[in-house]
Amino acid sequence: MNGRIARSYTGFAILMVGILAMLSWWQVINAGSLRTMEFNQQYAYYEQRIDRGPIIARGREVATSEPVAGADGDTIFQRRYPAGETFAHVVGYSTTGRSRTGIERSFNDALARTSDRLSELVDVIRGDDGRPGDSVFLTLRPSAQQLAMSELGTRRGSAVAIDVRTGAIVVMASTPSFDPNLVEGDAFEGIAARDDAP
Repeated sequence: MNGRIARSYTGFAILMVGILAMLSWWQVINAGSLRTMEFNQQYAYYEQRIDRGPIIARGREVATSEPVAGADGDTIFQRRYPAGETFAHVVGYSTTGRSRTGIERSFNDALARTSDRLSELVDVIRGDDGRPGDSVFLTLRPSAQQLAMSELGTRRGSAVAIDVRTGAIVVMASTPSFDPNLVEGDAFEGIAARDDAP
């Protein structure tokens, strides 16, 4: 009888260690990849409640967040791009339905103040999302960027200018361009279907 109890206890202990190892894997080691998977709509909703930080080019905001009423009355934030097509390829876009591109994607953790740290995720879920995300500062010069875009005009092409003293990128323009403010809506299909699709 004691042998059966000992074997049962050993089997139970092995099962518990296996369950704890599996939970640790999913909640600690693999948490970052689970959080960013496309099908994780819960986290995507909570991320909308974060006031993403602005993207600033030499004092000019080229990406901002605007508070709007969500489906259940919560305040959520939508991304706005005051410069429109001028910085579209560099800044990219951040949307609910179309993911992210450009600086919005590269610096998402800073802009949305998210990371793999569990405490920040818990703060977001609990609704402690009053602190805005970090700002991202670009070395692009808005006046030079606008000049490059106007010189490119309707031609296909790009222009890049670098400050040789510091290595800072001053201009990074590309045409044809698009208005990132329209990406979230139905206009995205129209942008993608254009003969000169960017």
